[in-house]
Amino acid sequence: MRKKASTTEAEIVYVASNNFGIQQVVDNHTGSENNLLTPSNALKIKGIKIKLVGTHPDVGVYFINETTGERTKVPAYDIVTNLNSQLMVIIPELQPGCYRLEHITQYAGSAILLAEPRTSTFAPTLQVV
Repeated sequence: MRKKASTTEAEIVYVASNNFGIQQVVDNHTGSENNLLTPSNALKIKGIKIKLVGTHPDVGVYFINETTGERTKVPAYDIVTNLNSQLMVIIPELQPGCYRLEHITQYAGSAILLAEPRTSTFAPTLQVV
């Protein structure tokens, strides 16, 4: 077996991609992409399979303060657009600082929901000035 293994070559022909999550955010007030947040104004979130669906209580959009760790959930009534590839939410009254944007859904791209919610976190840090 070891002789066979030493002469065996492997080639990766397909890499599974993350086909879900947030790809870009745009602050509607400033036009800032992937950078600034303006509280009480709209934030356009673009991505793949980001529609907010499911009965789990954690489903939603969150702003997480980088310094304190405080999680602020966007209330359901402040979700303006809820589509597979785009969300528009009203940014809560956040204190100045740096925030991570987190998205939790049970959406799988079909009528069948995921048994457990799926979480995606937007990589760039967003700022309230």
